Amino acid sequence: MNNQNNNAPNADKVKTPLSLVSMIVGIASITICCWVGFVPAIVALITGFLARKKEPAGQKLSLVGMITGGVGIVAGFIVFLVFAIPFIAGFLGNL
Repeated sequence: MNNQNNNAPNADKVKTPLSLVSMIVGIASITICCWVGFVPAIVALITGFLARKKEPAGQKLSLVGMITGGVGIVAGFIVFLVFAIPFIAGFLGNL
């Protein structure tokens, strides 16, 4: 009698942690770019590039992480231009 469940996921199959981190942080960088800035997007890009070299099985996940990290950087830059530049210009105009 075998008590093992063959349908249960095996912990040994998870061999792409950097790729998964890159994808999750990249998606989060798009959604929270207004509050945190560029940090999650840069983390997504770095882990994506590392994952592409070290984890051949996670190529798609790391690519998604790098693309969403790039979008997060662009979105953070746009948010900076829209909100910070007018604030700084208004502050300097009052001096």
